[in-house]
Amino acid sequence: FAVSEDVRSARAATISSLAEGGGRTMLLSGDNEQVAEAVGRQLGVDDIVAECTPEQKLTHLKRWQSNGEIVAMVGDGINDAPVLAGADVSISVSGASSIAVSSADIVLLCDDVYAVVNAFDASGKTLRIMKQNLYWAIGYNLMAIPAAAAGLVAPWLAALGMSLSSLIVIGNASRLRGNPKSRPIDDHRNVDGSRCLRGFSEHPTRP
Repeated sequence: FAVSEDVRSARAATISSLAEGGGRTMLLSGDNEQVAEAVGRQLGVDDIVAECTPEQKLTHLKRWQSNGEIVAMVGDGINDAPVLAGADVSISVSGASSIAVSSADIVLLCDDVYAVVNAFDASGKTLRIMKQNLYWAIGYNLMAIPAAAAGLVAPWLAALGMSLSSLIVIGNASRLRGNPKSRPIDDHRNVDGSRCLRGFSEHPTRP
């Protein structure tokens, strides 16, 4: 077997970034143990399971979920379809088998696997901003509505405050338009993360 230096570097950077974010990675491979172990060691995967059938992959998935783990699965083969369908978050790529694509929640429309990290970063940032906007809106209304009802604030000032509050929420949400972080690779070039994140979309065929 052979794993090119660029591919190894890109995937190792992805595994490293996921680990830095607190994730634990596992390689579920249908290849023999020697090949799976060699690839897993190159990439820095935490756990390696070789010679997995689709049923065995699904068994591992259900065991993690029964332990309270939230599991994200990345796969592109026909044998990955059952575990993609059962994962909490499933990711495939546009060049994958049609059944893998149709089973996935997210399809990456580029070849750079680091887009997986950018997708997780984007989802985490989205959740944080949603919470910030919600807390701001609740806090503002808890203060402004009683003040306006008690006549402590002029109607025109209350209306202006509501408009300003909406602008603050919109401005905070606009931070999601920022480019995702780039990944360093071995020859010290940078790959623009926005190239793949623009190709990151929720797949429309899976409910």
